[in-house]
Amino acid sequence: MTPTRPTTLYNPHLLRKDELLAGFIARRPLLDALVDDLRRGGGQHHLLVGARGTGKTTLLLRLAFAIDDDPALAGRAIALRFPEEQYNLARLSDFWLNCLDALVDALERRGAAAEARALDVVIAELDDLTDDDERATQALAHLTGYTRDHGQLAVLLLDNLDLIFDRLAADQWALRKVLSGETGLVVIGASSAAVPETFEYGQAFYDFFNVHELAGLDDDEARRVLRHLAESLGTPAVVRALDEQPGRLRALLLLSGGTPRTLQLLHGVLADGASASAERDLERMLDQVTPYYKARFEDLPTQAQQIFDAVALHWHPMTASECADKLRLDVTLVSAQLTRLTRQGVIAKVPHASGKLGFQIAERFFGLWYMMRASRRLRRKLLWLARSVQELYGQDEVARRAAALLALTEGALAAEDPAKLLAFAAVADDVGMRRRLERRAVAMMMQAGEPGVAWRGLELDGEDRDLKEQVDRVAELQRIHETIERHIEPPEGLTARECADAIVGSPEASLSWKTFVAKEIAKGGDWSRITPPPHDVWPEPLTRAVRHGEVFAFDDASTEVDVDDCLRLVPTDLRANALARFAGSRHSQAARYALHATEPLDISLALEVTLHRNGSTWSATRERMEQCLTRLDRDDWPWQQSGLWGLVVFHGHAREAAELLRDLGLEERAQPLYEALRAQADGTSGDLLHLAPELRAPTEEYLAVFRMFAAVASERPAAHAPTTSPSPAPPSPSRPTSGRARTARPGTRGARRRRSRRPAARRRR
Repeated sequence: MTPTRPTTLYNPHLLRKDELLAGFIARRPLLDALVDDLRRGGGQHHLLVGARGTGKTTLLLRLAFAIDDDPALAGRAIALRFPEEQYNLARLSDFWLNCLDALVDALERRGAAAEARALDVVIAELDDLTDDDERATQALAHLTGYTRDHGQLAVLLLDNLDLIFDRLAADQWALRKVLSGETGLVVIGASSAAVPETFEYGQAFYDFFNVHELAGLDDDEARRVLRHLAESLGTPAVVRALDEQPGRLRALLLLSGGTPRTLQLLHGVLADGASASAERDLERMLDQVTPYYKARFEDLPTQAQQIFDAVALHWHPMTASECADKLRLDVTLVSAQLTRLTRQGVIAKVPHASGKLGFQIAERFFGLWYMMRASRRLRRKLLWLARSVQELYGQDEVARRAAALLALTEGALAAEDPAKLLAFAAVADDVGMRRRLERRAVAMMMQAGEPGVAWRGLELDGEDRDLKEQVDRVAELQRIHETIERHIEPPEGLTARECADAIVGSPEASLSWKTFVAKEIAKGGDWSRITPPPHDVWPEPLTRAVRHGEVFAFDDASTEVDVDDCLRLVPTDLRANALARFAGSRHSQAARYALHATEPLDISLALEVTLHRNGSTWSATRERMEQCLTRLDRDDWPWQQSGLWGLVVFHGHAREAAELLRDLGLEERAQPLYEALRAQADGTSGDLLHLAPELRAPTEEYLAVFRMFAAVASERPAAHAPTTSPSPAPPSPSRPTSGRARTARPGTRGARRRRSRRPAARRRR
């Protein structure tokens, strides 16, 4: 029952007869039942109840054609068709005159022109009567006279019967008396909502009609409707989609509520596939249905509208108590309203995760329309679009579009992009993708400028409070950047902005360290003293993402998602270096994730970073060192790097480190180191005579380095490697910022490092 011309979407009576007959696909069993009842004499009145768009009007029109086209039935019955809304009704006499008008139209369709003209004259005479009761009596007499004289049943096909009853409130009992007594009159009416007069005890039409509820189409009916549309409109892609992707049909049914009208609209989206034009079509479709849905919504009482708002914006199934809490209303009142809305076909009862009864908008497309129009908050501004993609194309397509959106918004500042990013974040299943979308949205809004404009529509102290931490972090990065750019004296060849970009974008420096650097620069301190080794080896996409707050610096990453977000921007040749920095992080979850990664890890660098970050606490240090050392490759000799193990001595863990080597069975493989650590711990560094000469020499070289580290530690009571202060660091093994660590070992000279003019924040020690 789907019209094939867009202009007939809301006006099926404008369809030609052949179009309506060809397009009538669904509701055939109900049509056959109504026709059979008329063939048996039509002793029962019928009422079709269904939401707007479920095909009630089309069914009444199709029934009229079925009566006229069946010679036997046409001889015994005549279909009286009325306008969808009888706005001229004020009293019962108007109703009977409208019936006579409909009879004139029916006679003209059957070719009885003379009879129709004669009846027109009668109507004109009745219309001139001033006594309303007399006019009603005579109009009814002419109508029943026709049915008796011709031996025909007058089938009154009354659309919007609920509106007719409202207008005839004072005459309902009189109308019932006539319809009950006149066997030549039968009403087949339709209403978009349950009619109280038909189900409330004591009302005029209580238990009067045989009620037929027009629910959403089932899978088979919907498939036949869509196939017919595909054949009529030449869209074979729809047929292929139905055959190859049956899940999309179920998604269409869910989104449309199975109503033929919205199914016709959604056919266009299915025909276009998951393309950009489909998104535009969705927006256009939602705009097309505005008059229809607006009227449906405005038909609801005020309190019912409030409940609709809560359920629609919640989107997922909602219990009555959740709805009541949201609206701060009594749950009994809300339950009654939900029951009424369910009876009207606006709300559907569905299972809820809690095991209780849940409620959601019956027609999901109705909910999408409302979401598009009612959501002023930025986070929900384009949620309707993301929900549409999710329902129509599935989670795989959501992921694909989200990834494409991230690529498209790289470096962009389009006004609508943050809303779209947040919308897709709301429906993304993958936690990492959700965080990336949210962080990109926040970064874009912060870069947009004025906070008052940027955050309009976000409730950082309310529903959007989960974004507040990210907002605060990006704001801090911006403040650091502004401070550095304002106060720094850049070296020759660099601008203040380039210096600020380099420091704030460094993935090697934590946020707290960058804050410290900015304060030192603002005080006029010697910033060159606190800048780290060159870090321009890190790719620009990574430093830009760190600068904008889209990814965390190595030492700020606290979760697996944080690590993965950063690693996505690290080239293959630097991933072992980056993983090592995560492995030494002060955040155990990120460190554990990096240490258990299957790809290569720069173990020496991981150990060094671990000792700088966590060296003062042996329990944490031991766990990390053990995980690092158990990953050793045959050619990896971190114990050859005396400066690395000097950090262990600096933190006072020589004995514990020796025991760790022994526990891991590495004391023979690293015997000079093992003996040096034991001697340092026991204070017997001068007594190595028990060692063979070939072991004694390298052991003494280790001890020379250890004594230097121990001397620095003794000058600083409770010394520790500095993190957020400029206090002196312990002697540090020399290493580059990428590749394998090349620190000095006994009998070798330390690798020399090239100095760079590019300023950057010092690595957190």
